[in-house]
Amino acid sequence: MNNYFILASVFDATMTLQEFFLIILWLVLIALVIMFIGILYTAWQTLKDIRLIVKDNRENINLILNEVPTITKNVQEISTEASHAARVIRPTVNNIAETAESVTGTLKENNPVNEAIVSAYKTVNNVHKLVDSVGNKADKLVDSVGNKADKQAEKAKKTEEPKKV
Repeated sequence: MNNYFILASVFDATMTLQEFFLIILWLVLIALVIMFIGILYTAWQTLKDIRLIVKDNRENINLILNEVPTITKNVQEISTEASHAARVIRPTVNNIAETAESVTGTLKENNPVNEAIVSAYKTVNNVHKLVDSVGNKADKLVDSVGNKADKQAEKAKKTEEPKKV
């Protein structure tokens, strides 16, 4: 028994399923080739644009390439100096950490002294706020008195001017 697929009844042409799938396969391959040609054309255009950009910027590119060894040397020197500085500073950092632990222990042991220091600080801070407040009020009072004196002087000038005429 043959498996026939009727393509068109007008022509009375018949084909097997194998032939039908073979035609589909060829159509897919043709579509892939067309897509591949499109990709190659786009890549060619891109390479053409890149060549043009490189040609226009050749002088700048050469300047950059000439500077790369100097930049690399500077980065290496900075890295060496930073490494050396880190090695030199490490004992100091360790010493600070040990001192901080010691100070923390001492502060915990001397809690009444700390409370007295905090209390004295709060008292000094409150006195400072009081002095600032009194100073601000004194400034406002002086300004107010000055303004009133200025107004009275102006009033006196206005009353004297008509008498002179």
